[in-house]
Amino acid sequence: RHPGLHYAWHADADAPVKVTAVLDPLSEAAQRLFPVLRLVRDKLKLPLELLLTPRSYNREEGDVPTVKSYYRFVAGDTNATPRALFTGLSEAHTLTMQADVPEAFNVQQVGAGARQDSDNLVCRRAPDGSGCGDRDPDGKPTNTTHVEYGLLSLTVMGQCYESTGSPPNGLQLVLTRAGAAARHSDTLVMKNLGYWQLRAGPGLWDLGLVGRGARLLRLGDRDGDGTRAVAVQDFEHSVEFLSVERREGAKGVPLLPADGEEEYSVLLPPEEGEADAAGSSWGWPFQRKTAAAPVPAPPAAQEEVIHVFSVATGHLYERFLRIMMLSVVKRTSV
Repeated sequence: RHPGLHYAWHADADAPVKVTAVLDPLSEAAQRLFPVLRLVRDKLKLPLELLLTPRSYNREEGDVPTVKSYYRFVAGDTNATPRALFTGLSEAHTLTMQADVPEAFNVQQVGAGARQDSDNLVCRRAPDGSGCGDRDPDGKPTNTTHVEYGLLSLTVMGQCYESTGSPPNGLQLVLTRAGAAARHSDTLVMKNLGYWQLRAGPGLWDLGLVGRGARLLRLGDRDGDGTRAVAVQDFEHSVEFLSVERREGAKGVPLLPADGEEEYSVLLPPEEGEADAAGSSWGWPFQRKTAAAPVPAPPAAQEEVIHVFSVATGHLYERFLRIMMLSVVKRTSV
């Protein structure tokens, strides 16, 4: 065993558990595991054996060892705020900082923020060579950039399918606190695998349908009030599978309105318990013939305006959307 590649600690400790790790020191897995091994060694005092096995490189073919990411493990401490410190970073590259957290964690940058965009950290020194980090209380630039993250919410996620096996693309879902009327968060079911995601927190919630989809579909395994109970009781929330079925008379009616069709048009069946309009014996769909309100003409444009529309579902896509919005604001004038 090469002395520079093999390490052992607490070998004589009388412990029922012994930890052995075999790692490539330049791999991403090693970066993630090293802080855990340090915890095993320094806090748990368990017998630990570490064997480093770097892979071979061929410099003649341009295959050289490189480290493209820097990883720090942050754990809670009763005496100080948990933090990670990165030193000696390259000033020649643009770096991106992100929190590596469980999928159910909605962790975002909070507080006043850093001087730079944490998704595009690049060192641009002043002509006098001063630092490229935050400014001190006297307004002078430093070599340190502070970025603060916070857990804003947990996420409830899952998949939704109709009884036919196809996902109801565009179906509106809403999450409310159990027993409350106000909406907490809402989202749309995506066409890709019927995926959906909602912001939540610990406790009991009611998951239901709203909008056009509520008139066409119903939850297949719903509670008596047309909703489904969801319990968020841990930090690793399991995936919720929703099954929806067509209401009577709604078969073949598209979930998404066609171009020019109103959200609640004459094609939609009545809500459950809704009386036939004017006592019609024909019933749906002849009973909902209502005049559409005229759409007002848009005001004449006073100057050039660019309208950008985007739909994002899930905190990862919302993060990308904020990055794009920030890029537009920085590169355009109002």
